[in-house]
Amino acid sequence: MAARDRICRVVRNALLKDNWTITHDPYRIVHETDVIEVDLGAERAIGAARGDELIAVEIKSFLGQSPIRDFETALGQFAVYAAAIEEHDPDRRLFLGITTLAYEEVFTRPLIKLVLQSHRVPLIVVDVLSEEVVQWIK
Repeated sequence: MAARDRICRVVRNALLKDNWTITHDPYRIVHETDVIEVDLGAERAIGAARGDELIAVEIKSFLGQSPIRDFETALGQFAVYAAAIEEHDPDRRLFLGITTLAYEEVFTRPLIKLVLQSHRVPLIVVDVLSEEVVQWIK
């Protein structure tokens, strides 16, 4: 199993407070001979007629020396996970889970915003202190 990000527990608790049920910790996908593990899988009921909403969340703290390098790594990982989820669980939507600090310091940069829009990377922004989701950016 890959190392867990420092804020995994915080994001997990925030999703629980936001009425999500954690279904996978981690969310494991096997594609032929390769195995990947997205940090969390979750679901929540959206109505009897519509069923459940399914998500997977890859969690990143962006605490490295280079925010751009951290973003490049996260984007590559996100792309691999998104392709695997599309193939194996197309009803599930992948999100990148980040902190409010990461959002303010990294994700407001013009280049990062351009890449996020170009690659359609949805975000879950979580407050570390309150352990609550403060923003869904779809």
